[in-house]
Amino acid sequence: MWSSIYKSPILINITIMDFFEALANAIWSSALLLAFTHDVLGKGEDWWGFINASYFIGAILGGLIVVYLSRILEMKMGYIIALSGLSMGLFTFMFSTTSSGILALIFCLLMGPLYQIRDTCQVTVLQDIIKQSELARVTAARNILLTPWSGVTYLIMGYLGDILGVKFVFILAAALYCGSAILALSSKNLRNYNIKTVTEQESHSIKA
Repeated sequence: MWSSIYKSPILINITIMDFFEALANAIWSSALLLAFTHDVLGKGEDWWGFINASYFIGAILGGLIVVYLSRILEMKMGYIIALSGLSMGLFTFMFSTTSSGILALIFCLLMGPLYQIRDTCQVTVLQDIIKQSELARVTAARNILLTPWSGVTYLIMGYLGDILGVKFVFILAAALYCGSAILALSSKNLRNYNIKTVTEQESHSIKA
């Protein structure tokens, strides 16, 4: 099952991107976000709840956008993944540098649709390039790599937050989101991916 990952350039790139973004996503853990709310925004726990709620509202809006624009998204999956990741980086940076609670809510609201769209496109690409007979095994192989890493990311970001400050880890996360987007754009196979015109080579790249 490991060779299945190595044989697909798109699958390798997406898996590396997942490593980057898992580390970035650790900033949205309850502990770090609450610390940011207190230390940077100067707000109480109620605003921590507002920030969480604004992101989930944005995620719901993102789901609706995917439903209504699915045909358009299918034609530019690679670009959508890259541009959504880049936008996440920019909005995370703006979130990390603001001291306004209202602006923080707006930035989180805008992040919700972008990440939801990106996540949906990425899952669609993975399901499209992996043969149905291999889907369970390849997914399990990716989870073996990514699940332990997700736990480690909280330790890394928590440690960096303690020694360098919570604002630093949010800026670092913004850079990681942008790095993931750059990786997507630099990969010709992923950048030009079109779900309706998958190349013969890529469609048969995952073999038993």
